[in-house]
Amino acid sequence: MVGRVVRVYRNIKPIIQQSLLVLTAAVMGAGLALPSATYALEQSNAAKPRPWADSLQPLPSAQPARKQVLGAPANGGGTTVEKPIDRTPVREETDKRSAFTSTYVNRDGTRTLNYSPEQLNYQDAGGKWQKNR
Repeated sequence: MVGRVVRVYRNIKPIIQQSLLVLTAAVMGAGLALPSATYALEQSNAAKPRPWADSLQPLPSAQPARKQVLGAPANGGGTTVEKPIDRTPVREETDKRSAFTSTYVNRDGTRTLNYSPEQLNYQDAGGKWQKNR
């Protein structure tokens, strides 16, 4: 019984291999013969939003952000103008680095996470994350 199954498999094996080869060649040939379909698929996906491409909001900080008010009148009358909060990065928290992220402390005390689908940092021999130059 087992010998018969082995003989059947040996007879069918070349047919299966040839069929897979023909199928692979047909798929590759269709991709080459119909580049417009491939291009159209690429263009239809280009319009889709990519959540990783957007910038993320600053991380919550230990200190609440303070509004800075300019020109507040002493007598309570008049108008006040709020100064925009300055969220420019001051320094990086290197202990929070990963291969794809870097975290920065902003001037107002909040944090900004910089995330990329491409690798930003690498791990050195000591296990610390270093910036890709």
